Amino acid sequence: MSIGSRAQIAETHALLRLVNPSINEAFQLWNLPEHPFVSAMLALGLPIVGYDDLIHVPRLFPRITKEVIMQEYSDQTNNKFCPMDKSELEAPVLPGTKEEILEELFVPSESKIPIRILSDERLNLQESTTSMFKGMVRKAARVITGAEFAEAQQENRDGLEESIVIHIHGGGFVAMSSASHRCYLNRWVKNTKVIHFSIDYRLAPKDPYPAGLDDIWQGYLWIMNYAENILGIKTKRVLLIGDSAGANLALALSLRLVRAGLQPPTGLLLFYPALTLDPHAASPSIFQAINDVVMSPSILKLCVQAYLGDAGFKYNEDPFINPLVASDELMERMPPTRIIVGSRDPFHDDSWRLLAKLKQNNKDAKLIIHEHIKHGYLNHPDLKNYHLYMEDACETIKELLTANN
Repeated sequence: MSIGSRAQIAETHALLRLVNPSINEAFQLWNLPEHPFVSAMLALGLPIVGYDDLIHVPRLFPRITKEVIMQEYSDQTNNKFCPMDKSELEAPVLPGTKEEILEELFVPSESKIPIRILSDERLNLQESTTSMFKGMVRKAARVITGAEFAEAQQENRDGLEESIVIHIHGGGFVAMSSASHRCYLNRWVKNTKVIHFSIDYRLAPKDPYPAGLDDIWQGYLWIMNYAENILGIKTKRVLLIGDSAGANLALALSLRLVRAGLQPPTGLLLFYPALTLDPHAASPSIFQAINDVVMSPSILKLCVQAYLGDAGFKYNEDPFINPLVASDELMERMPPTRIIVGSRDPFHDDSWRLLAKLKQNNKDAKLIIHEHIKHGYLNHPDLKNYHLYMEDACETIKELLTANN
């Protein structure tokens, strides 16, 4: 067999994988940054921050379960403004002393939600031998790189002192974590000096909708109710950020907060949001991914199927699956929103639809388009002019946190 024939066969096999990919192979590829060796190599190139560790918070608030969603369908309240009773949402008093509660936060458990805390300054949340050693290493690195001098010279944070970012990572609802998104989170933390919380939610297909939504709901409410008293981190102004699937969840969380009669975040920042989770729908921009090995239309369809499972959810009526169908009474209560997407992103069209939906409800909303940029660019620091995209993101973060301050 000639070399040309073998090349043609290899190309045919590659095309078949794009058209009919294996679910295990597709999700393993997306989870490659989570491999310990790959993760360690990627970490070497990360900007050094003062604090980077996971806490593990319990589920203390009303759960969002399949049964709850199905009951809302039955009651026809899923897409309506339905404030919950304040007693249901009241934060319970945590047992034990502050020190005991804090110590428990560093004990992992399957019943808890991992939340990564990133700060440019060192936080004294856990004074153990391990954390002290980490602190010494970071301190040495900061002195060597001159970061300590730069911090001493830094200007005032311009009203951001009591602000936080709550971040929801992307990965098609099936892959990745806060760890694999530090390539840009660390840069945001260094630039803005704002503490970031990144919530690690349960992933499909093991835990389909609404498991991930429940996790970020629980994590968000824990932060808002306990971060100041337990962690000493003030949460006067909160920016909720998500990318791709994480942007879908961030928008769904905001709608869920609004529906429950709770205060939405100060602002909402969505990077290339995945919005139309309809396995049978196709928008023209989706064909931007036709030759993309990582996120071909076939793989995207697998992600949607894994996330929705076979429970019979009404994805064309449920605003927490497909935010584009959110009712006006929910949309009119949404916070200022910024959407950032590349012109060559397969979700480009839906970003315009979301902007139109927000504008129709007289909301403060803007769409920023980066020309010739594909999906997931935040996770590609080798991209040409990457530093400019980082600067743009950080300026948008500051804008939303300081508006009407």
